[in-house]
Amino acid sequence: MSSRRAKKHFGPVQPQPGDGVLMCAHSDLENPPPGESHFWKLPEPTEFRNRRGPVLVSWLVACQECFEKHAQEPLRIHFTHFANWSGNAPVIEAQN
Repeated sequence: MSSRRAKKHFGPVQPQPGDGVLMCAHSDLENPPPGESHFWKLPEPTEFRNRRGPVLVSWLVACQECFEKHAQEPLRIHFTHFANWSGNAPVIEAQN
């Protein structure tokens, strides 16, 4: 008996190379935390200030733990890590 993995279907909107990404304290683009990551696309790139100065952010990303902890108030997630997206493979699965 062979096992088949269900084919993933990805949403039409995905981070693009160079997009600014602001992540929760547990998230890291190189070593993502276990479980799902949750992505929010901002309506337009928005300036945030961090230790390096102002950065333009197009996406917010939270780990499953932060998402569950702040499900009722997602703006309370502590976004601390900034990076520029470098991948070009889709990551956000389509919602059924």
